[in-house]
Amino acid sequence: MIRAPLPADLPDLCRLFSQLGYTQNEDGLRRRLHQTLTDPACIMRVHQGPNRVVDGVIVMHLMRPLHEPHDWALISSLVVDEAVRGGGVGAQLLAETELLASLAGCARVMLASNETREDAHRFYERHGYQERRKRFVKMLTPTPMDKKRPA
Repeated sequence: MIRAPLPADLPDLCRLFSQLGYTQNEDGLRRRLHQTLTDPACIMRVHQGPNRVVDGVIVMHLMRPLHEPHDWALISSLVVDEAVRGGGVGAQLLAETELLASLAGCARVMLASNETREDAHRFYERHGYQERRKRFVKMLTPTPMDKKRPA
């Protein structure tokens, strides 16, 4: 079953993200989950398996580029539990968020995937995604929002 996440899903979400190497403490993830759930430009869905455990999660952000006539969507994470990969959970989550993105007026869905995750690349290609080679990233030091910006 695909549904919106609940605060009670937090332990399952921690477990899923840690399977991809993104270990987080529950307090940090709880704060981020609350921010995500209250952000109207963010769509998050989980897959709850028959044993009532969350075994998949997808997070998508809606963007409004000024130079384009339609909005875009960016998938920031898609994680399926190792135990159920290949069983259709990822495809269901992807289809649901693509539909929601289209209904929100998006004309494009983008995502990034680590070069070493070749199984994930094949999955995305099977679902119509095309590889685009260049992407530039600059790492920043986060500044808390409560600090005033210089005038």
